[in-house]
Amino acid sequence: MTERELIRPGDIVFTRNSGIMSRVVRMRTLSQWSCVGIVVGRTEGTIKVISAKWGGVVVDELRNFGKHIQVLRCESATPEQIKRMLDFSIELVGKNYDWCGILDFLFLQRLQSDRRWFCSELIYSAMNYSGIDILDGKKKTGFVSPGDLYESPLLRFVIRL
Repeated sequence: MTERELIRPGDIVFTRNSGIMSRVVRMRTLSQWSCVGIVVGRTEGTIKVISAKWGGVVVDELRNFGKHIQVLRCESATPEQIKRMLDFSIELVGKNYDWCGILDFLFLQRLQSDRRWFCSELIYSAMNYSGIDILDGKKKTGFVSPGDLYESPLLRFVIRL
């Protein structure tokens, strides 16, 4: 089995790069990760990931997702929960990026929009919608960062790319 064959739909993908926003997010959250997405499947052997990027919620190839990638899996997720996560995420493709949410995060203001999305908000909401308490009972007020998700005791390491 190749490295990429280990990756399955519903896996959570964390990334970082050397861009300024990636560095700001990592500094602000004290985390090594600046973006997160969810694997939705394969098309002609290419792994597809949904995430919220500057252009909005998009489906992209894993190879375009970032330079440093780590894949984790919620081992306790049932097939039905994975389907609900994917359905939720797919439904949001094309929605706008939540610039106000990012400003909320960076400047500690209350500007978030319920109709726009940033990456960790999307994944947190998809998992919550499917019945997975990814923060494992830890109430989080406001912004949920990629680092918050990465630290979840429910996620297990799959592979580093």
